[in-house]
Amino acid sequence: MVKAIPAIIVKNAKQTLKVYEDLFGAKMRNWTPVSKDMANHMGFPEDFDLDNSTLHAEFQIGDALFYINDSMGYQLAPEGNVEIMLEVDSKEQIDAIWEKVKQNNYKIKTELAKTFWNAYFGMFFDGDGIGWQLNFPLPPVAPEEPAKQVSPAKKAPKAKPAKTRKK
Repeated sequence: MVKAIPAIIVKNAKQTLKVYEDLFGAKMRNWTPVSKDMANHMGFPEDFDLDNSTLHAEFQIGDALFYINDSMGYQLAPEGNVEIMLEVDSKEQIDAIWEKVKQNNYKIKTELAKTFWNAYFGMFFDGDGIGWQLNFPLPPVAPEEPAKQVSPAKKAPKAKPAKTRKK
């Protein structure tokens, strides 16, 4: 079995995790900073902030697992080609997240709205340029019942004239 786990690379993963905790209710599972030996090996300056660095961290949003780490000085694209889809459990939940998106002035790619595929959906880029898609599927709409065909009325059999008795 193959399992896909999104790996997010940002300038400051520890700070981004705090944003995701507020925005999505994310829960950190573990966090590993850069060690002094690793910093020396990688040629980081002596004043490199080891305590706030993230070599690797894992967090969850609902049942979904994510990895995150600092860019370690590598140049990041302003907005990536990969976006993360979160399917939420309620209209209230998607509305609460969207309100925080607007409060944080994140770049909105697609406004939150009801869609033709019977869901509420919106897309945005967070402060690190990570693309997020939010989706709340609505219950399936029952197809309209086809109009019942009316069969032509059956004609009642003609009554036979009563026979008259001859006297």
